[in-house]
Amino acid sequence: MSTPETTISAVPTYVEAALPVPLRRVFTYRIPEEMRSSIKLGARLLLPFGRRSVTGYAVGLHATLPPDVDIDESKIKAVIELTDEEPLITPEILKLTQWTADYYSSFWGEMLKASLPAGINSEKVRPKRRKAVRLTRSADTPVRPYTEAQLRIIALLEENGGEMLFTEVLEQAETNASPLNTMAKNGVVEIYVQDVMRDPLAGAALPSKDDFELTAEQQMALDSITMALTDGAKFKSFLLHGVTGSGKTEVYIRAMRFALDAGRSAMMLVPEIALTPVFSRRLRTVFGSEVAILHSNLSVGERYDEWRRIRRGDARIAIGTRSAVFAPLENIGLVVVDEEHDPSYRQHESPFYNARDVAVMRAHLAGAVVVLGSAT
Repeated sequence: MSTPETTISAVPTYVEAALPVPLRRVFTYRIPEEMRSSIKLGARLLLPFGRRSVTGYAVGLHATLPPDVDIDESKIKAVIELTDEEPLITPEILKLTQWTADYYSSFWGEMLKASLPAGINSEKVRPKRRKAVRLTRSADTPVRPYTEAQLRIIALLEENGGEMLFTEVLEQAETNASPLNTMAKNGVVEIYVQDVMRDPLAGAALPSKDDFELTAEQQMALDSITMALTDGAKFKSFLLHGVTGSGKTEVYIRAMRFALDAGRSAMMLVPEIALTPVFSRRLRTVFGSEVAILHSNLSVGERYDEWRRIRRGDARIAIGTRSAVFAPLENIGLVVVDEEHDPSYRQHESPFYNARDVAVMRAHLAGAVVVLGSAT
């Protein structure tokens, strides 16, 4: 299996694609001329495969036919469609999934598919969008006399920072759409469509933000971790031993804070979905919207939105079960694997992997610190 080719000296003519099929090889396709300037590594492609079309992933770009491809150029099929102008899969995840597939004798294409949120390769998941209103002029701006309903709308928008959802404006201003549409025609407001993020912790009761004083042992452990974090982008691993209730979580949280303050991101893996709400609520209390949650009990839409927040850099902490090891965090400084001995980190169906070992390798590739916590 070839290593992803990250740079080429000319416009690419051929792409090597990993397909989500049980075959340990990549496939070469010809890139149509109109796609050559926009195709990038990590992008999804719609590709012909036998009598059907499948979604594959660009893992290599070549200006000429790779020397190990023993096939007549005229028989090489062309890419049908470029699905992503901006790749969903980062260069780091390309390397990590390739290593994982090789190490566990799994299939690279299936591993790449598993690294993305469920449903993203189908029409099952889409961004949630709703109509919104943005105030562009105040009531003091002379346009024409405002009606009472329009004045209520302007006052309401000003009270709420100048932007609100369309339906909320109608409900709270106790009016219909007509005054808003008139205001939009006159340039007083702008009506547009915005993404609405589905928050898995919406309405959840968060714990109090207590400021615990560390014990001498906790402080010693934290000092060792933070010292490693200050030592440049160098990989280092720690085993943090402590029985349940000994305060490992507090060490994790303070180490995460140190990593974020240093401009890096952090990841925390937990073995079971049942543990995720406990830890995620605690992290949300401390770090607010910096925290994103990834596990299979979320709705397809929630998981997609959390993944998108990570990919865009809006969330710099990811917490979740084993598949969260592939979260598209940039510049990881700290990886935490809680209860690292737990067998739940093993994936027992294709693609096979152990998230505990993949987490260690991810930290190694990123030059990050990995903390393996255990009560055993």
